[in-house]
Amino acid sequence: MNNNMKKQQITIFFILLYQFTFSQYTSVLDRKAGFKDIKIGKPISELIDKVKKDEKVSTLYLIEDTSKYEIENHKIDKIIITVSEDNKKIIEHITFMFVDKINDLIRIARDKNKNLETRKKALAEAERLSKEENDYSFYVRLFKDAFGEPKKEKGVKSWVGKKIQLICTKVRGVGFCDFSKVLTEEEESQIKKSKGEKASSKF
Repeated sequence: MNNNMKKQQITIFFILLYQFTFSQYTSVLDRKAGFKDIKIGKPISELIDKVKKDEKVSTLYLIEDTSKYEIENHKIDKIIITVSEDNKKIIEHITFMFVDKINDLIRIARDKNKNLETRKKALAEAERLSKEENDYSFYVRLFKDAFGEPKKEKGVKSWVGKKIQLICTKVRGVGFCDFSKVLTEEEESQIKKSKGEKASSKF
């Protein structure tokens, strides 16, 4: 066997290994279908004792006690659940929100209208947090460990399985991670059509 054939075989082996590893990770994402007991495709009624309905948007619910979903004391500021518009109220999106507290603490520390003790405490807390892994980074790393390396594009990290996708991004100090269903072309077309009909009915 010549060197070229050996190189080709090694290359094929690593490609197959990569594909196997990648499919294993995305199959975990599909199997999990969400986070703990919050699952894409399940009715919100299964979580009714844990959520409160948004007062303005009928398809939005908030987890009342996010501490039950925290891992290793890493805070989740909000868990927002979006459900289908029909009577079934099926969970379509699970969105985690993480607020970077360091900027707010620094703002308090610099605020001369606050008393000195408050400013000192805010500065000390900002210094402590800056030495630790922030909550958003912790959960992104957790998802990376669970589902493999994400695709990265313009500050957005995404893991896409056959059924479920997870997208994480950070905007102006606020981090978001969103689980949702992978839509077929037909489903995307139906959603666009429905939005178009809804919009046109307003004028």
